[in-house]
Amino acid sequence: MIDTELNPAQIAGRARRAEERAARRARRLRMHDARKVLVERYPKCFQTFGGPKLPLAVGIGATVLRAVTDIHPHDLINALHDYVTGRSYLSALVAGAARVDLDGHVAGVVTAHNESHAKKMLARMARAAATGVAVVTTAPAKTEPAIEHHVVARPSPPQAKVGAPSAPKAAPPPPPKITAPPITASRAMAARHSSRAQRLLQQTTPRRT
Repeated sequence: MIDTELNPAQIAGRARRAEERAARRARRLRMHDARKVLVERYPKCFQTFGGPKLPLAVGIGATVLRAVTDIHPHDLINALHDYVTGRSYLSALVAGAARVDLDGHVAGVVTAHNESHAKKMLARMARAAATGVAVVTTAPAKTEPAIEHHVVARPSPPQAKVGAPSAPKAAPPPPPKITAPPITASRAMAARHSSRAQRLLQQTTPRRT
């Protein structure tokens, strides 16, 4: 008979995996909601799910993060990454095609390197679909529409200007003064006794001729 009871470690593991699945579902729902907001607010730039896409301007990630302040930056970044790694968007990256900004204005063109990168991604997706293995997409390179994760990073500390005079160094503390201990009454008395003993010694010592 197979024992179906779970030990505490197995129960905790199942609970943890269930929480992780729930967190992933919630994160994906927030990502889809963010994509819908981008389509509604910037219809000349972002298109609906599955429809034909327009290549986005390089650096548009930073522009979106500045413009959309009522959605968490992480959800916006996930939405943008999901947008630019979809098949319909990758298919739009053809060398010479115009890139657009949030208002639909031309803001650069797709390069041959961009097209080559998109074709490689599409080929990976096709192989994954044939084998049933999911493709884990990575953030686009700097030459792709930038989903710039560093735009919300902490600012680096200010650096000293080249050629600027350096602050004067603090002077070292003066060496401690060594002072002789004060002459006490006992020391003075000892000195007098020593002087008297020297005089008596001179008086009792016979002179040499």
